[in-house]
Amino acid sequence: ALAQGLSRRGSRVLMLDEANPPYNLGGTLGIPTRRSLADLPGRRLLDTVVTAGEGMTLMSAQEGLHALGRLSEQDLLDMTEEWRGDVPEWMILNSRETLGQAVLALTAGTRVLVLPGAKTRLADAYATLKAAHQAWPGGDWWVLVDGAETEAGQGLFVSLRETATRFLGIMPEFLGTLPRTREGAHNGGTNVAIQGALAELLAASSSSEAMSFEQYWHRMWLFSRMSAEAAIKKASK
Repeated sequence: ALAQGLSRRGSRVLMLDEANPPYNLGGTLGIPTRRSLADLPGRRLLDTVVTAGEGMTLMSAQEGLHALGRLSEQDLLDMTEEWRGDVPEWMILNSRETLGQAVLALTAGTRVLVLPGAKTRLADAYATLKAAHQAWPGGDWWVLVDGAETEAGQGLFVSLRETATRFLGIMPEFLGTLPRTREGAHNGGTNVAIQGALAELLAASSSSEAMSFEQYWHRMWLFSRMSAEAAIKKASK
């Protein structure tokens, strides 16, 4: 929804997807991805990208953190310099797995947490906030409640925000709720509204985090190298 909202505003969006099947974006959108960042080095960065709609491209990155960590800085420069012309204006990093491991999505300055609309999922949501905050502090947090009506969603958000503020010093903002129909599917009209809200959110909140395409890849590369070094030190103890 976030990528769709931005593309409808005329922006070029790259979705970098770290989630594993069947929850990855390629599986959700029905778009096959034959290559990923795990195939690097040895292939061009553009070889890992597929078209995912008007203004949107998709890159599979399930092993992206380890793949970037294996590259030299010159390898990284060569990869990004070849991406000429339609350089993405936005990079959306999708991940379902921030608990107990480092992921590229932690480098994002604006973070959207999707909170399932049930009280039983509050503990998991808080654990995700805590793990991400400890791995890479800072950034703006926004919460989207999925599968709940407005009043119930607001209640869940308030509970999560109170806990996050008290124990982590994080004050997330409420993005809204995404109700479901009786059949369990997302309401189409609401989904379009959420797309627009997400796009407006990024347009308003991410100006301070704006950096060039090459700069952000360098940022992810540095994080990958630091994560690899930390893992080696931990294993040697």
